[in-house]
Amino acid sequence: MHPVIREIAHLVVTRLDRLGRSLRDLANIAHEIELAGAHLRVVEQQFETDVRRDRQAEGIARAKKAGVYTGGMPRIDREAILTQLRKGNGPASAARALGVSRMSVYRIIREDAAADRSPAPRFDKRTS
Repeated sequence: MHPVIREIAHLVVTRLDRLGRSLRDLANIAHEIELAGAHLRVVEQQFETDVRRDRQAEGIARAKKAGVYTGGMPRIDREAILTQLRKGNGPASAARALGVSRMSVYRIIREDAAADRSPAPRFDKRTS
């Protein structure tokens, strides 16, 4: 048993793979900690993920405030899709013509209808 374990009441680790190399090794170490009268506490990796996410959000907020971060570039030309639909093309043919998925076209139809506060147009699947 490690001499430090005898001097502490709790051993806290952030990742189990830092404590042992195998499941058997972890079990043996946990048993030794228990025999020494100490307690093992494992803080999940979620903590590290949360810290990383918070730091990233802070960095993005600073960059936005400085005018450096503008977000991702649009990958789909919304106006081209809406133009195809206004020409009478259905969602499937508009998607084929512009090289995007039908789901992307339907999403733009829904978003456009929500912005106009008008119901989304219905398309007959046999003609699109």
